[in-house]
Amino acid sequence: MEDIFANEIREFAALPSGDSFRDSVKARYLELVKKYHPDANREIEQDILHEYMVIINGLFERKRLGAQAAKQATEAKAEKDSPIFNFQKFASLFVRYAYDELSALEDRAFERAELARLLVREIGKADKAASEAFAFLNTEEVMATTDVEILLEAFGSYVNRPIFYKKPMYIYAAERMGDSYFRDYKDACKEHASHEEIKRSVDAISAWLKATNREHNA
Repeated sequence: MEDIFANEIREFAALPSGDSFRDSVKARYLELVKKYHPDANREIEQDILHEYMVIINGLFERKRLGAQAAKQATEAKAEKDSPIFNFQKFASLFVRYAYDELSALEDRAFERAELARLLVREIGKADKAASEAFAFLNTEEVMATTDVEILLEAFGSYVNRPIFYKKPMYIYAAERMGDSYFRDYKDACKEHASHEEIKRSVDAISAWLKATNREHNA
């Protein structure tokens, strides 16, 4: 009997616990329970059956958790790779990009660069030109040779923390403040070698931010 149970457990353990979990694994689990549960089997000693059930239940639980983890990973990948623009995802990244302060400036710069990369990808799902504009403004050359703090103040004008609490956003006030900072930034870049491209990029991302905030926060 021990050899039979051992073989059955090996076969049970070998069953895939992915998409087919609900069918093959659960069905086999129920078969084993009917066969080895102390209330259903009077031919094997109760102590042995209790040990068997501990093994069966433990294996089933591991497979259940494994299937759940696999499902969550699949859903997370689908969300990450989704071609559909997600405003809440964008806003969550953007507020960290524009506002978060880190103790070490080098850490702050590193994190902002990573956030910028993620934002470029997310914005690109909605508007390729805005995505390219944001990417250009976040290049090392532009970040190192312009007054980035003014640019960040402009971006920050469009990020209102209460948005995450489902409260309305003061759209026009944000736009006026953002426009003011964007003008200051462009003025500060007048002598820059890439002034025209900076100006075009600022105008493109500014127009997109206005349209996006109005669409999602009106």
